[in-house]
Amino acid sequence: MQKISFDIAQWNRLFPYFFILNKELEIVAVGDALNILIPKSLNKKFNSFFAISQPDFELVDFKNIQLQSNETVILKLFIKDGDTALKGQFEYLSELNQIIFLGAPIRNAIEELSIDQLVFSENKSLDNSISQATISQANSIAEKIRQSEERWKFALEGSGAGIWEYNFQTEALFFSIQYEKMFGYTKDELENDSSIWPAIIHPDDFKYFKEYDSEYEQGVRTSHKKEYRVKRKDGTYIWVLDRGMLISKTDDGKSLRLI
Repeated sequence: MQKISFDIAQWNRLFPYFFILNKELEIVAVGDALNILIPKSLNKKFNSFFAISQPDFELVDFKNIQLQSNETVILKLFIKDGDTALKGQFEYLSELNQIIFLGAPIRNAIEELSIDQLVFSENKSLDNSISQATISQANSIAEKIRQSEERWKFALEGSGAGIWEYNFQTEALFFSIQYEKMFGYTKDELENDSSIWPAIIHPDDFKYFKEYDSEYEQGVRTSHKKEYRVKRKDGTYIWVLDRGMLISKTDDGKSLRLI
């Protein structure tokens, strides 16, 4: 497995379905859970195991995948006993000139989704043709994935990013320590509910924030990437690049948690 600047054990713990591509779109690292589904995938081409179902790609090459960094993607995964799908994001590793995929299988407990010939519902397994052994192996890791959704934000802070999480039902906010430091605050100084946003986001930019919030609640948006100004504790504004992704829904399909 190619040496990278991240701790492979950490990535396996947080994202056991991760994989890394080099510029030739060869798989140079793969998570333990994904390796169960596609063994002997190292140094093989991306398109030997995957097809990008969403969004549409005219040409699947390194540059176009890099341009989709931080956007929600759905990958169709070809495995011996049938097809399944992964949902997540590509991230560009600039120091290595490689791309990492961070995601997880689309789980029927979270959403119902049709992708080509794949149909997921509350009463179906990922695919009826997948062997029970494969399903058992995947399910044994599912709980770890659910737990990792609570921890992944802390792993991202290794890159210097500040993390926030919003609950649409309770309107509760979580701010990471790095996020608070970026704006001059100490731990727990920021209010932990949505009333803080109009107080710290520049008035000229807040309209975009409200538009995105409405689109998430209506179910027409699952991710965003936007630059806007945030007020520091000393009263000055700084520009930030904000990226968000919907990571869970309620049982009736409404938006629940955004990070």
